Amino acid sequence: MESVPLQNLGRLSDRIYSIVKEEILSGRLAPGQHLALEEIAQNLGVSTTPIRDALSQLAADGLVEWRPRRGAYVAHLTPKTISEIYQVRKILEYGAAELAIARGAAVADEMRSLAAQIAAIDTSADGQAAMDYAHLELRFHAVPIERIENSKLLEVYNSLSSVMIVAFTLYPADSRRRADVVAEHEAIVAALTAGDAVWARAAIYAHLENAQASLLARIHELQLCE
Repeated sequence: MESVPLQNLGRLSDRIYSIVKEEILSGRLAPGQHLALEEIAQNLGVSTTPIRDALSQLAADGLVEWRPRRGAYVAHLTPKTISEIYQVRKILEYGAAELAIARGAAVADEMRSLAAQIAAIDTSADGQAAMDYAHLELRFHAVPIERIENSKLLEVYNSLSSVMIVAFTLYPADSRRRADVVAEHEAIVAALTAGDAVWARAAIYAHLENAQASLLARIHELQLCE
């Protein structure tokens, strides 16, 4: 991690949290990598106390794990973690479909625009393209949740976003899966536009099932190569 003087840049732990989070999300800090408090403190020109606070915040996000007597490490994306996250997503997004429809055409219109942007990204181009895809994909799915205007529901949903961004960035979809995603997004938008809650729930559930299976397969394949 590059040296960055932080003494005068607001609450230290928050600044350090943002810096380390960006390093993880970009892939510059890899899953399983040791996060040595003293080394980070030296690079950033601070004490270890705000480093520990920041890493604890990242652990709450699921991006860092503390190992007894060994310290902090960038969290591995295990199949169990991914499966649990998708289980929560299915429950929330499935339940949000009918409520989102009740909010009118604006939900489908915004999702249609996001779907078009997602379809235009080639995630194989570079790491930034994969990260852009990750943010847009999560934004697409967050729209119905946001339009419900339930702050507690949105808080739960947003708590999943950091791990999902890491997953999409480190394990980008291949061209065949990207084509399937475009079709699945179109089905979701069409169902919402039609105001058909049964169709919308089915389309959302199918999309998440396929996304989970594809992501787990990519993680398994790439981890076998490590």
